[in-house]
Amino acid sequence: MSGRRVYLVGDEGRPRVSRALKRLGHLLEGRADVVGVAPFGAEDLGEVEADLVVVLGGDGAILAASRRLGPSTTPVLGVNFGKLGFLAALRARELEKAAEEIIVHGRYRVSRRMTLEATLHRVDGGVEGPVRGLNDTVLERWDASSLTVDFVVDGRVATTYRGDGVIVATPTGSTAYSLSAGGPIVEPGVEAFVVSPICAHSVANRPLVLGPDQVVTLRVIGGSARPGLAVDGQVKFELQHGDEIQVRRSAHPFHLAMPEDRTFFEVLNARLQWAGQPQYEGS
Repeated sequence: MSGRRVYLVGDEGRPRVSRALKRLGHLLEGRADVVGVAPFGAEDLGEVEADLVVVLGGDGAILAASRRLGPSTTPVLGVNFGKLGFLAALRARELEKAAEEIIVHGRYRVSRRMTLEATLHRVDGGVEGPVRGLNDTVLERWDASSLTVDFVVDGRVATTYRGDGVIVATPTGSTAYSLSAGGPIVEPGVEAFVVSPICAHSVANRPLVLGPDQVVTLRVIGGSARPGLAVDGQVKFELQHGDEIQVRRSAHPFHLAMPEDRTFFEVLNARLQWAGQPQYEGS
């Protein structure tokens, strides 16, 4: 069969997604080469030979796919079957558009997204990772006590945070947990780290933007008896005092497929109600 090679990913245990996978396969029949179908969270996707990976699901499914792709440069198109679906280029009701315009005719652009990698250095000398993340690395308390964290940049202590934790986000992750913690929105074409303290005890601890080549180390030095680490909210580690998490830019960016006619700011407006105008009386 000639045509674009497509690999489909979706949780067939979810009825809506299962039906959509079958529907999409039918729409592409004879028009594109569906080289495989994989469930959410299944095998590594790095060796998949395809022109486009289509993920049917929410942001979590896309985040998982970004890790499973590893160094692959194959672009990923998301069709949202979750709640917010900020990373997904299309909504579930646009499945026909996905098939016709994007998959068959290739009318999409590729947004190259910076990713990070987090490596856990245990106080006893053990090392875990690196774990690749598209959104963020979060060091946080998993109990009711506040957490004390040394914030180290390029090997030198910059400050010490006390509060609920610290988020180190990519520009893609700047519109996720980091935004809820008061961090800025960063246009995804920019390469930078956004460091946002979570409920810091000092009002002087504000979010910080760092260069992409700087290396951030978060050292657990006190407080919470149950500190924890989460990468993209999916890969989690229990920590102990003295553990360090080193975060740096990954050498392998993620490639997100977007419709040619859709901009980042349109997505902000549609999904986050960004830049909405006040309702003036008499208008």
